[in-house]
Amino acid sequence: MPNLRYRLLVAGMVCGAVGAIALSGCASPSGIECKQGSIIALGDSITFGAGLEPGESYPSQLAGLIDRDVCNAGINGDTAGGAVRRLRRDVLRFHPTTVVILLGVNDAGFFGDPTGTGNVRDSLELIIKRVRASGATPVLCSLLPIDPERLQAQFVQPRRWPAYDTVVRAVAADEGVSFVDLGKAFGGRLDLLADGLHPSPAGSLVIAQAVANVLIAEKLATPANTN
Repeated sequence: MPNLRYRLLVAGMVCGAVGAIALSGCASPSGIECKQGSIIALGDSITFGAGLEPGESYPSQLAGLIDRDVCNAGINGDTAGGAVRRLRRDVLRFHPTTVVILLGVNDAGFFGDPTGTGNVRDSLELIIKRVRASGATPVLCSLLPIDPERLQAQFVQPRRWPAYDTVVRAVAADEGVSFVDLGKAFGGRLDLLADGLHPSPAGSLVIAQAVANVLIAEKLATPANTN
């Protein structure tokens, strides 16, 4: 049986997914508040840092690596479609310089469209379009690897994972956005996944470093008003 901490994590993810889809029920408004002109990390429980202590999420660790304000706009259980619906409320109204997008995990599970990958593609393309229209720069991350043998979350469907990761990569190429290859960053280190899906603190640092490398290479790590 999963331990108590993991059961609470899964309950939070389910609640978040329902809220992302219906914006009602067990989920309340996110309460996300970001500094104007910050870097914003948009995503689901992996971005939120589910199961981690304060300061261990990848946005928190990224902030330390690049010495910038990085706002965590991750919500447990969110889907790409849910992120579209909350994009203005949780991201665009803060006029970010850069938006790092890490979505698709829950779309690949039963919270996503059972008919295929079209919905996540359309949603990611719309997020990128709206982020660009706001004057910010979108950065898209691939899916993390998963360890099917250690998965405790029944809503995850490993057989769907490769197709959804392929879609995310295709969107990045088609839209010409900066891309963070998390599969390459993890390099087969499945031990960096706390439960076969969510990163451990060390796994979150791997994500943060991979994102930092792209932000630095693309000159997105410094505030817009500095050289």
